[in-house]
Amino acid sequence: MFRKLTALACTLALVPALALAQQTTPPTTDTSKKMDTTSRVTQDTSYGKLGTPMQAHNPGLTMSQVKQLQQAINSSGCDAGTADGMWSAKTEQGVQCVRTQKNIQSNDINDVLKALNLSFTAKSDSADAKHDTTSR
Repeated sequence: MFRKLTALACTLALVPALALAQQTTPPTTDTSKKMDTTSRVTQDTSYGKLGTPMQAHNPGLTMSQVKQLQQAINSSGCDAGTADGMWSAKTEQGVQCVRTQKNIQSNDINDVLKALNLSFTAKSDSADAKHDTTSR
């Protein structure tokens, strides 16, 4: 009789734990949660092989020039993030916003600099200038 009660007690104690372990979370129907998950994946996959964030391409500007560019982008109503002189993905997004805002068709960063009334130009051997085929 004692063995039967002990076995019954053990079974009753394990059933809820086993049931909980087998439960799966139902798919979420809330789109904001889905988008949050997607953005986390995007952020996680933006890391290179050695675990460091991949850097956006600086078109040959000094830190001081990048800072001036970021300030000009932010003043134009676009968002380049903090004006810290570091070329980042946020800076790239700000440049794209200015291109759209000012209807700049070329990929030449110098056209953006000119549209923002900045007094400097990027190096002519930058990747953006090389790939620009629309302004030549």
